[in-house]
Amino acid sequence: MTKLILAIVFFIPLNSFAVNWVKVGESVDGNEYFFDQSSISRNGSEMSFTLAINYAHPTNKVFSDASEMAIDCYRDTKKTFKLIGYSKYNLEGEIIYKNLTPDAEWTKTPLNTAAAEIQDRVCTLYLIKPTKLST
Repeated sequence: MTKLILAIVFFIPLNSFAVNWVKVGESVDGNEYFFDQSSISRNGSEMSFTLAINYAHPTNKVFSDASEMAIDCYRDTKKTFKLIGYSKYNLEGEIIYKNLTPDAEWTKTPLNTAAAEIQDRVCTLYLIKPTKLST
């Protein structure tokens, strides 16, 4: 039953759930980062949510993408379960690519990156031990 629910969730477009986008920030190269505040769920120090990026300099016809990801606020790690690239900004247009990784492994969040800033913001927002990744 759980596998069936996961299979259904992985085939529903990410932008159909996006009802409460919050801008996290902008990278030095101009990419804009948003997370769907209504998608956030917590399990101990782990947070799951949907992230969207509008690319300042699109490549391979991908202007934006969305990912379902999880972070661990104590271990400073992250993993991405689903990544979808779109042909227009704000998760609009045709789907250019779709990567599904339901068994993604945890990786260390790199220091001083957009990923570190997002992790800091989400962990702080939900009063979990703030990370030191973007300092």
